Amino acid sequence: MSERKMFSTSVPILCLILLVSGSTLIPGCVAPIHASARAANMWELKQHFAWGANPTAKTSWYRNMPLHFAAAYGRVEAVNCFWIKAQM
Repeated sequence: MSERKMFSTSVPILCLILLVSGSTLIPGCVAPIHASARAANMWELKQHFAWGANPTAKTSWYRNMPLHFAAAYGRVEAVNCFWIKAQM
């Protein structure tokens, strides 16, 4: 029981570290929110928003936002998710 509790509290911390180190420090890499948008993984996108991820984070090379990834790959659900987030 204690192992499960430790894991559930360490996951947001690990994700926060990944978000911070994503596209800002490693050239050529994308932040996890970009990968979630590209895959249209709605659960992950909602988790990124809940954890405070920047929906306008840009990649280090072409300066694309997660919305650009979702639109380029035809992920309508993810585009709608970003649209709803922008309306808030």
